[in-house]
Amino acid sequence: MINTYNEKSLHGEIKEFLLQPNDLLEEPYKGFIIDIKRDDLLIEIQTKSLNALRKKLTKLLDINRIRIVHPIFVNKEIILLSSENTILQKRLSPKHGDLTDIFEELIYIQDLFRHMNLEIQLLLVTIQEFRKDDGKGSWRRRGVSIIDSKLKEIHGNYLIKDAIQLFKFLPNELFNSKFTTRELSSAMAISINRAQKICYCLKKLDLIKPVSKQGRLTVYQKNKELNHVYSYRKWP
Repeated sequence: MINTYNEKSLHGEIKEFLLQPNDLLEEPYKGFIIDIKRDDLLIEIQTKSLNALRKKLTKLLDINRIRIVHPIFVNKEIILLSSENTILQKRLSPKHGDLTDIFEELIYIQDLFRHMNLEIQLLLVTIQEFRKDDGKGSWRRRGVSIIDSKLKEIHGNYLIKDAIQLFKFLPNELFNSKFTTRELSSAMAISINRAQKICYCLKKLDLIKPVSKQGRLTVYQKNKELNHVYSYRKWP
């Protein structure tokens, strides 16, 4: 038999991992509730879409440093429970995340990520996802509900203070020359769709620029004036 889980377990466990002495938790500030307030730094834990933070970021970025902490699921252990909370099945998800997953989310806040007060902390994690065969879930899962997610292991911790750091997650040799989304897709063994999202974000962040066409494909190259463009984002 297993107890019923709090639906916010993963959020709370990440908060506990981040916690430092003198941090203020769930602090009211300027009409919002902040997950962690550390002196002049506001820390927001977002386990799902970063788009949910747009309103808060838009209102607070001009007056405060904000750090978004976002977990990327490298591995997911799925645990299926019966309606009585007994374990019916355990299995590993065939899907495995990596650092380039952040581009799927940056699409929603790429305009805000250029702000000098915003930084993103990525946690590579293994989680346990608890599901219940209660007939209330999505038809895609045949009525099985996702009732909670819990942190099992942290594999990596990356702090991005400058958008130019995104290149560390990408094949450096490709960006030393001109390239297309198809070539990026091949070099990284990712889908064309993922490659298009990466290029979209990099272009919006002025990290790359279109220079020509190759048939129907756009040819990109790295912005040669990056040091000038991003000099204002350097932290003291």
